[in-house]
Order: sequence, then structure tokens, then C-alpha cells
Amino acid sequence: MSESNAETAEKFDGRRQEIAQIALAVFLNKGYAGASMAQVAREAGIHKSSLYHHFSSKEAMFLAALTSDTATLLETVDRLAAAEGPGADARFLEALGVYFDVMRGSSIGALSTVIAETARQVPEVSVGFHTGFIARFRRTAQVLYGEAVAQGSRRPLREGTIERIIFGPLLADAMEDLMMDGVPAEDVETFATRDKATFIAMIDELTAA
Repeated sequence: MSESNAETAEKFDGRRQEIAQIALAVFLNKGYAGASMAQVAREAGIHKSSLYHHFSSKEAMFLAALTSDTATLLETVDRLAAAEGPGADARFLEALGVYFDVMRGSSIGALSTVIAETARQVPEVSVGFHTGFIARFRRTAQVLYGEAVAQGSRRPLREGTIERIIFGPLLADAMEDLMMDGVPAEDVETFATRDKATFIAMIDELTAA
């Protein structure tokens, strides 16, 4: 019995996800400039020409690789932002935990300098990362915080402030990890947002009504 179109599409999507995860490992090891479509194809056990059935370019593969370990987290924060009714503050605090996981527990933090360097040089990566991550983070943070303000649990802030309060410490921690890699832990003076609970408590205190 032949496969249905839905089954074929599901298998294709599954294989694409597998390759994206392989590509992520290559980018983490080699950086953007040092990685190649040919190397990813070898690691995936396929011909380079077959790789182009899944990704039209190296830029597209890089963006897919970044998404491969953050897709579920991003869907969670989108769901929280789309929710309505009472409980806005609980949704905001839950989203803080998701933002922490995206920035501190996924490829985004580990590849932050690679992303920044590549985005400056490759317009497709700049546009794709802005659309898929930066704009998405800003929108959801604004929506979630705005609803919490409307329900009286958070204090009003100037436009653009809440994103900086949330993501500034997370980016600082990610950069510190990269700069201090290899330095003995006892010799590093760390920021105060090393664990999720501490990070959430800090933002909670800074923004409480």
C-alpha cells in the first residue's frame, strides 16, 4: 500500500528536523563560516544534492538549525501570549521561564556571537533571525506584560523597556559564558541570573506594581 501524502510529508518533515539537528552540531563546532553544506551532508549520510531538497541554502539551513532546539519553547510562549482572561501575571512569569530556557539552554545563547557576526555579513540570516526570534520575543513580551499591567499586577513602563529588562541580563550571561569558557569557575565573577528561579524573581521584583 502506498503512503498517503500526509505520511510522506510527515516523513519529509521528520528527516528535515533530523538534518537540522545535525547541522546545529556542525555550526556549534565550526561556527557559520567554518561549516559547509558538504560537511552537513556527510554527517547526515546523504549526498550534498539531496541536502538541497530540504534547505535551499546554507543560510536557510542555519536558521532551521537554530529553530531545531527552540521550536517547542517558541510555540509555548506564543500560546501564552495568545491566551486571554484572568491570570495574565501567571502567564507573564511562566513566559519569563521560557525566555530563560531559550537564551540559556538552547543554541541561541551558545551561538550568540556567531549569530551576530553572521547577521552583519549575510542579509538573509539577519532578516530571518529578526523575524523568527527577535520580533517574536518582542511581540510576546509586550503582549504578556501589557496584559499584566492592565490587570494591575505590573507597573507601566516606557515602550521598549520590558524587552531590555528581560533580555539584557540573559544576553549578558550568554556573552559571559562565551568569553570565560575555559576559565576556572572560582575565578569568574558571575552575574546574578545563573538559574531560572533567580532570574524570574529579579524581573518580578523590578516590575511589580
